[in-house]
Amino acid sequence: MSEFQFDGLKFFECFDKFNGHFYAWLYVAAVPAIAQKYSYEVVIKGEQNRRCLRFVGSAISNEHERKDVIETDSAFCFTRKSILKYMRPLETTIRRHEWNLTHKIEIAFKIMKSL
Repeated sequence: MSEFQFDGLKFFECFDKFNGHFYAWLYVAAVPAIAQKYSYEVVIKGEQNRRCLRFVGSAISNEHERKDVIETDSAFCFTRKSILKYMRPLETTIRRHEWNLTHKIEIAFKIMKSL
């Protein structure tokens, strides 16, 4: 979890893997009413800065547990497959019907305050 300050509040970039899916969301150390005043964008870029996936959502109060964030579809949900279809692997190996791919990706968060 990466932490940073914005507008006098602490924000946390969160990532998790659950049931074969990856999740990304932005926690804010504040009550839900304050959290709703902020939104964020997550961009996943592949090789040569090609944009792969983009998500915009509302910041989530850290009063909500990880499980609740995932179960209520409040986070950016993506799979390995969804990223791979936008990228060319640097190296591909097939072993027992499994793809082992080596990639370079960048995941960037941008935060915005609602007016």
